[in-house]
Amino acid sequence: MIRKKKKKTKKEKFSNLVSLFTSFLLIFFLAFSNFKIAKSKTELKNRLRNLTTQLNQIEEKNKELKKKIGQAEKESFWEEKIREEGYVKEGEEMIVIKGPQKTKESTPEKNRWQKFLESLKNFLEKQE
Repeated sequence: MIRKKKKKTKKEKFSNLVSLFTSFLLIFFLAFSNFKIAKSKTELKNRLRNLTTQLNQIEEKNKELKKKIGQAEKESFWEEKIREEGYVKEGEEMIVIKGPQKTKESTPEKNRWQKFLESLKNFLEKQE
């Protein structure tokens, strides 16, 4: 038995074409949506990574600050700070040790600049 193919009518061809076009549009829409979701997912992962590193840095700084607060609560810390300001306890004498004095070697350099500025001034006066 050989079956004869029915010729498709124009309406059937048109409906097949419309359904095919609709299918392509749906596939394109779903692919585009998937692309946008993947892109936003990677952006959110990057943002999460950045926020995690910031959180770790803040936690480290918090630990440091708590350590400094613990040190500041000790009496020895304040005594050291007061001594740095130059105060002494009753009955103690302050001894100041001066370091070696620096010699002034910058005078020749000053003289060079002064000479340069004077020559520039003289040159500009001649130009007028």
